[in-house]
Amino acid sequence: MSVHDLATLTRISARWIAALEQERFEQLPATVFVVGYVRNLARALGVDPSDLLSRYRAQRQTQDAALLTAASGGDRFETAMRQRKYLVFTVLAVAVGLLALLGLLLQRRPG
Repeated sequence: MSVHDLATLTRISARWIAALEQERFEQLPATVFVVGYVRNLARALGVDPSDLLSRYRAQRQTQDAALLTAASGGDRFETAMRQRKYLVFTVLAVAVGLLALLGLLLQRRPG
């Protein structure tokens, strides 16, 4: 099955699927989203989601450990920028969630 076929079937961006396939974890969104992507991809491929998730987590830990080792050697700026990107993304996701909740509360309010 091609990346495009999987993207169409699962409604996951082909960019995310390709990044997962090529183990370019630093290009993926927050882990909470990736876990959902891995589960959906496993189901689409007829594979046990828990097995695929454990493989993803193990590979991610290995890669993260390598990044931390490299960062301690002098590449701290890139690591700081990557962490900042994740922080900004998380803050935006929380803000959108809060705005959606506020919108629901205002709609239900008797007027």
